[in-house]
Amino acid sequence: MKPSIPPGLLRQLRIKSGYSIKQAAPLLGISESLLSLAERGGREPSEEMICRAANLYQVNEESLMLNLGILPSRVFSIVAEKPDLFFRALADAFKRYE
Repeated sequence: MKPSIPPGLLRQLRIKSGYSIKQAAPLLGISESLLSLAERGGREPSEEMICRAANLYQVNEESLMLNLGILPSRVFSIVAEKPDLFFRALADAFKRYE
């Protein structure tokens, strides 16, 4: 089961940046209905759309992905290339909660 996208975050960023749905959708390369669905949590945005949104709304791309509950693809590459390092860092992180 995929994590659900927190409804409202993309909308808040759009409004804070001063864009209407009609203005933002073409700049993001998507339809108004798709942007509306993504903003309400009804559809998970693609990584490409999130990257465009981060650029348009002037926020950090990886932070936006993580706030939306999506791991950046770069994280998967790091885990695949260096699993020992990843699991060691994960174990160290959990030691803080013991």
